[in-house]
Amino acid sequence: MIQDTAKSDDHEANVERVEGLVRAHEDAIRRFIRRRSGRAILDRASVEDLYQDTVAQALQDADSLGSCDEGRFLDWIMVIARRIICRAARNGPPVVRIKGPASTGVGIPESELRSSTRTPSSITSGQERNDSLKQALRSLPTQQRIALTLSRIERRSLAEIAGVMGLPTKTVSQLIWRAAQSLREVLEDR
Repeated sequence: MIQDTAKSDDHEANVERVEGLVRAHEDAIRRFIRRRSGRAILDRASVEDLYQDTVAQALQDADSLGSCDEGRFLDWIMVIARRIICRAARNGPPVVRIKGPASTGVGIPESELRSSTRTPSSITSGQERNDSLKQALRSLPTQQRIALTLSRIERRSLAEIAGVMGLPTKTVSQLIWRAAQSLREVLEDR
């Protein structure tokens, strides 16, 4: 019982020490995450998510840090951040799934599973349309692609998108409209 209390006290002390070091080096950690994530992370919210995941993992692993100077702490937390960034890059952006009954297990409505209209050729056709859409999205200029993705896929408001992109709402609205027009033209040609 006494050992458990001592371990708990040590853990609390380690967590407090890590919290203090994180506060002291908050800007450096965020800069590292922004630099290290490169083009994969386009907005401040994503950088903030990675920062929060890094801090949470650091607090969880506080006992593994041991006694150290600030240089060793920075090395230690940058390794944690690098792992979090790699995991996020591997997992890719969040995938929007159709909610279906739990019995299907894959998010496809049961009626669609039983339907005879789902033939291999219709599935292939859908995959081809999906591939065409992905390729068309990649062909858009970066700002148009970001604005359209935030608007249509992430369902963010114009004000939110403007805040993320650092642009006026009217400019964001024009970017979305131009992106939609470009996609229509590209997809009609195919």
